[in-house]
Amino acid sequence: MHREEVDLSLRSLDSEMLDAVWPQVEEHAGKLVCLSLDNNLLHRVPTSLCHFHQLRWLHLNDNRLAQVPEAVMALTQLEVLHLQHNCISSLPPAISSLRSLSTLSLYANRISELPDEIGDLPALESLLLSNNRLTSLPSSIYRLTSLQDLAIDHNRLTSLPPGSDCWRHRFDRLGLQPTADPPRRLRHPHAAQPPEPLLERQSAALAPRRCPLHVHSRPRAVRAAPQPHRPGPALR
Repeated sequence: MHREEVDLSLRSLDSEMLDAVWPQVEEHAGKLVCLSLDNNLLHRVPTSLCHFHQLRWLHLNDNRLAQVPEAVMALTQLEVLHLQHNCISSLPPAISSLRSLSTLSLYANRISELPDEIGDLPALESLLLSNNRLTSLPSSIYRLTSLQDLAIDHNRLTSLPPGSDCWRHRFDRLGLQPTADPPRRLRHPHAAQPPEPLLERQSAALAPRRCPLHVHSRPRAVRAAPQPHRPGPALR
């Protein structure tokens, strides 16, 4: 018998409204694999998120978060973390605890520097940092041996850290010269096209409801990212 897995999307909430419906969310904590809190007005997320140990996809795009929620650092099974269009100014050193993370998307925030611990993510394949305030990158970024996609356009970078020659062997289209500007986007020559973000694939199917809480169940045997679906009846 397969264990049930759950994907869940909540929309049109502020932090207080999320607190009100969160007990319903916690009912699915043991089987929740995908949680979308995109397009809300969240300044924080409940601390009990740290107990959602099966979570593999977490989407917190288009909110008002000033920092990466501390509870996220306990989600050791997390593979995809989207935090685009928030107000985040830095990453905590504890980001290194997300050893399963393959995609970290931080487009359009206020990040001015990265911690050295960013290099301690062995599974990281895609690091998306466009439209931030970065003036430099830590040399530890060269430890990301699984990295295939690095987006650093629209920052304030003037150079790459010492040791950047190693990029020439791992990425194409660098065009680096001793005085050249740093590459804006680096891709591994054998990298496949990045998959379309999970919740973008689902967005057409997630029609607005009066209640913002939608739950979709599927067999545990399914390991791929959830496919588009029609949300079930809204929980009350």
